[in-house]
Amino acid sequence: MSVFPEVSSESEIMIYIPSKYSVSHYTPVGPWLRQRAVSIWNSVPDPFIKPYISDLRFGFVLGCGHSGTTLIAAKLGGHSDVFLIGRETNAFGPGFGAHCSRRIVKEWSYFAELEGKGLVLEKTPKHVHAVRKIKRVLPDAMFIAIVRNPLDNVASLYTRFGNLEGAIARWKVDNKRILSLRGESSVKVVNYENLTREPKVGFRELCDFLNLPWQAGLIAKGDTAYDSVKQKGNMAVRAEQVSKEIKPKINTWPGVLTEKQAKKVLDRTKRLAAEMGYEYSKDLVLGI
Repeated sequence: MSVFPEVSSESEIMIYIPSKYSVSHYTPVGPWLRQRAVSIWNSVPDPFIKPYISDLRFGFVLGCGHSGTTLIAAKLGGHSDVFLIGRETNAFGPGFGAHCSRRIVKEWSYFAELEGKGLVLEKTPKHVHAVRKIKRVLPDAMFIAIVRNPLDNVASLYTRFGNLEGAIARWKVDNKRILSLRGESSVKVVNYENLTREPKVGFRELCDFLNLPWQAGLIAKGDTAYDSVKQKGNMAVRAEQVSKEIKPKINTWPGVLTEKQAKKVLDRTKRLAAEMGYEYSKDLVLGI
């Protein structure tokens, strides 16, 4: 476990430690300890939770942040048979025990049935670390996990959080989890680059996976289901971006990372990236 101190403007020393549930990857030790305590306490009754039984289907979009999760959820959420949860709920995160998560799912079901939908779709990237918990409540849940090349993905995280170490660490811990899920029949791993190069092909495959009939306007530009809910912060930015025509954002890292930083990213991620099917040319341009 890597631990590092940070000196605030008031000369107070804050100690940060890694947390796979933190969007910036590192969390001050105080909140981390509280999170761990809450998680342990909430999970005590989990083994006794009964699965939620429903005629509805449930799908979850997950993966490393800034990899394309919002794009997938926004477009699939426009399907006439899909009830998209309009925000990232973290309903299966460490802040909720399985009993509470089950009650949240029950509420989702009520509104989905009220609107005559057949599939509930939720997107919280960090649910990539909660698949086992989700399956305890929803044994037949389906999962779409998206992967993106480390240079572009890390650069985007770095732009948002300003911490290169944290961005690299988050990419690694989230994608290691995705690799561990590969091969499971309930999990569809999607490559961001392929999806955005050929969106019609990619989204047809996702519809097939979720047992949804293809609808021609699914990938068209325009308002998405996320526009029906007032979004805040980064999610407001993402909602605006995914309303546009789908275009691949590949090799965007040079506008963010120096060559030295890019080499650092490659050195730290290339082994895992290779397992995911990514290769690099000598000039650092990603290839797949």
